Amino acid sequence: MKPFTGHKRLTCREWQQIPVGDGAGAVTPTEADRLCRLAAAYANRLRCRPEDILARRHAHLKAGQICGVLAAPGVTLEILPKLDFDGEDGRATLVHMLNVAHDLRIWSEGQAGFAPQSLDLLEVVILSFARHLSDTLRNGLPRRYRTEADDLPVLRGALDVKRQFSAHAVRPDRLACRFDELTPDIPLTRVVAAAARMLVRRTALAATLTMLNDALDRMDRVGRSPDPLRERVVLDRTNTAWHGMYRMARLLLAGRSQSARRGSDEGFALLFPMNELFENYTAKLFRRAMGRRARIQARGKSVTTCGLFALRPDILVQTERETLIVDTKWKRLTLSEDKAGVSQSDIYQMLAYGQGYGRSPTPTRLVLLYPAVAGQGTRVWRDWVVDGSGFALQVASLDLSPGPEGPRLGPLTDPGLMPDPIMERSMTDA
Repeated sequence: MKPFTGHKRLTCREWQQIPVGDGAGAVTPTEADRLCRLAAAYANRLRCRPEDILARRHAHLKAGQICGVLAAPGVTLEILPKLDFDGEDGRATLVHMLNVAHDLRIWSEGQAGFAPQSLDLLEVVILSFARHLSDTLRNGLPRRYRTEADDLPVLRGALDVKRQFSAHAVRPDRLACRFDELTPDIPLTRVVAAAARMLVRRTALAATLTMLNDALDRMDRVGRSPDPLRERVVLDRTNTAWHGMYRMARLLLAGRSQSARRGSDEGFALLFPMNELFENYTAKLFRRAMGRRARIQARGKSVTTCGLFALRPDILVQTERETLIVDTKWKRLTLSEDKAGVSQSDIYQMLAYGQGYGRSPTPTRLVLLYPAVAGQGTRVWRDWVVDGSGFALQVASLDLSPGPEGPRLGPLTDPGLMPDPIMERSMTDA
């Protein structure tokens, strides 16, 4: 029996509490402990505290600002973004952000052929992996030549003279051969096959299980890897169709619990800090729009002349028209306030970036970028001028929905297309 079939599945939002008890929508104390142990095992990889993922309290669990799935024996907890995206529950938006930020091909629920709310994030990802693998295998497995040694009745390749006269001196009917064989058993396919074998034990969906087993049958000549994440995979033009498959396989293999491999308490996690995911998503959009002119986590400037307190803005774009500095914030804007809910420390941070990377006489534009929620879209909400320096300081939102033409940065990359702001004030007035 598969360990994740027919067990409890719960969904919550960032910062939401999950009751610990016996009622509906609650986890038992045993299930709560299992989820917390899994969160603790995964926290080291994310370089965060376990309570940043899931905090254990006497009467409840509290989710942090890390979204994804925690799957322990008997219970799966799905943590979705808290923000309201045009009536969506956040799962489709999270999938879209993962696709863009990590160059994946995860289908949304509608594309997967299932009714909304029928699958949690884990099943959506596993189903997408299975479908992608089935489609990719239609064109066959990638192969590489590998040098083999075997004792054959007829010569194949070259004769290994040393081994022939040492091992077969009295066996003229056996020839020690060394030859190159074209084989699908290469690091790339071993990583993908390892992910497929792992997911067979994770899915509770019969259609997904069938696709994974069929794919593994077609990969029967691919060996097992003792440590798939350490395989030395070479991605090049000959295996372009497998690049996305490999990225998704590594993402899933990294979700195996450290403690699960040492003991019987098996678990799996697929978690994403929303601050980092939003930053990576935005950076990928800027790279698509601006090419190499968009520098991610730019380096080279510091607050002090001796190099202390490095200045590393999320995105830096320097063109002949302007210097654009963008810092992303996974927070909700408060547009009813004059300051739109922007914190004083974020403003100071942007001023430091402008001082370090601004180029006179080229104009400098500082943008604090927030996720757009229902009805906002991509637009500039506040357009201020920094007193003394003349820097433009903008507060903007970025639409996270793909839309018919895909995600666009719009006014963020072209000052000429900038919409009229709701309010224009100088920093001193604000």
